[in-house]
Amino acid sequence: MALEFNGTEECYVLCGNSIDLTGLFTVYVKFIISALTGTSQSIIAKREQGTYYTQFTLEINTDDHIRGAARTSDDTGYVSCVSTDTLSVGVIYSAVLTKDANNLHLYVDSVEKDSQPKTTGQPTNPAQVGIGGTPRANETYTTVPFNGTVIEARIFDGKALSPTEVKILHYSQGADNIVDGLVGRWLMNEKPDGQTASGANSVIDISGKGNHGTPYNSPIYRGAPVKLVKPIFST
Repeated sequence: MALEFNGTEECYVLCGNSIDLTGLFTVYVKFIISALTGTSQSIIAKREQGTYYTQFTLEINTDDHIRGAARTSDDTGYVSCVSTDTLSVGVIYSAVLTKDANNLHLYVDSVEKDSQPKTTGQPTNPAQVGIGGTPRANETYTTVPFNGTVIEARIFDGKALSPTEVKILHYSQGADNIVDGLVGRWLMNEKPDGQTASGANSVIDISGKGNHGTPYNSPIYRGAPVKLVKPIFST
């Protein structure tokens, strides 16, 4: 299953606010784009309370490319990684953003697309993680809504997945056993196709950390298509 977001400002899921990625991290999302709009579309991100800034984000940028970014430790800007690959509507993509000891890395479909130096962490952030949009603190709408479907999302705290682990994540189709540092995993499978997501904490986090999500303004459950992938092994 998956959750479909209609690209309106009020449609998103807010997940538990115990996730605070101040050091090493990994953010993963598997998604389908419904429309490329030439505007920013936030797939998964975390806004800072009381400001316009985000601690981390995976999004479609204004050039209709996948962008991952994390806030600088001095809270004055971002380190950004961008894939210049042309995106297509209706295609399943997986995107991974990792922060290791020295760099920020962006992977799309298990292939590293960009890497930028980042030796320090991110400012602490008490806000909630937003899937399908990232409302500013104390507001009920997002200016960067996602027009598409999210099949799965995961967050790892204190762990940057290695390139090998990123490939395992992509090719295993959810059957991997990568759990070290896992603080959030949302499968978007609580209801059958066509049903509306509703109710506090109804989008279940299966990591065991209790970061369940609350949907706003009726994202819809959809049957998720299967993407067949053939792993390529190096010798």
